[in-house]
Parts: sequence; structure tokens; C-alpha cells
Amino acid sequence: MDNFSEQLVVRNESTGDRALKICITLGIVLLVLFIIVIAITLFEAFPPIFPFAILLSCGCIYGLYRYITGTYVEYEYAVTNGEMDIDKITGKRKRRRMISVDVRKVEAFGNMSEAGELGDVTTVLASARSADEDYYADFMHDDYGKVRLIFTPDEKTLNAIYPFLPAAIRKR
Repeated sequence: MDNFSEQLVVRNESTGDRALKICITLGIVLLVLFIIVIAITLFEAFPPIFPFAILLSCGCIYGLYRYITGTYVEYEYAVTNGEMDIDKITGKRKRRRMISVDVRKVEAFGNMSEAGELGDVTTVLASARSADEDYYADFMHDDYGKVRLIFTPDEKTLNAIYPFLPAAIRKR
């Protein structure tokens, strides 16, 4: 019987992310207003500018919509018989495989508060940005070398991972 667990984790928005969204939204609104004012002032001299200004304004608004929805990020953890796949889902429309991990090859695992500093490692950040619930896993990867994975598993995902961890790590 297969041991399977799947979990979706929504990345929490930081204050900086919110501030950036607000600044870009205000900038686009001002740009659209500027385009419309220029179109109105030049309408008598050059009438075809008005439809062009409307299309350009609609393009700006659509770009803003794509940007704002694109900042919504989810991570999907799928654990199947000791193989963990982590995908990043952006804006509920684009999925990208971040990394695949053979849990049997994990060298260190635990709560992020217990993690020590590592030297030269590749960090894969796939967490909800909630430090008290984050876990880490250190392992060697064929493509990335020494890797530290930071993620936010729930109980079901942890229960799917633990049986496949090396015995020395499970006993801690």
C-alpha cells in the first residue's frame, strides 16, 4: 500500500509585499489618469488618439491585475513512499516543480528553531513564513549539492515523512 500525503500551503504576505502592491497600484492609477488626460487634451488635434489611449489604459489595468494575482503563492507538498515533491503555484495558474527529495537521504530534519547554521548551501524556501511552524531538512541533491529545505508541513505530511527518515534522525 502506498504511503501518500498532499498538502497546500499558502505563503503569507509580508508588509513589504503589501506596500509594494499599494505603490504599484497607485502608480498604475496615476498612469491611466495621465494617459486619459493627455488623450482628452490632444483629441481635437488628433482624434485617433482616444481609442489608442483607451486600449493602453485597459492594457495597464490588465497588467496590474496579472501582477496582483501573480503575487499569490502556494506550495504543494506531495509525499509518496518517501519521495517528497515540492511545487510552487503562482497566481493559481502557473505550477513549477521546485525540488524532489528522497526522504531516505535526509541528513538532518527538525523544527526550524533547532536548526544550526550551515555554510555554503542552497536554500529552498517553500514555507508559509510562520517561523514557529517551519521545519527544515538538510540533504545532498544531485543538481544543487548541499540543500536546506525550509517548509511548513502539517501533521499528516509529517506522519508521511517520518517512517522514511533515516533511523538516526527518527530517534531524536
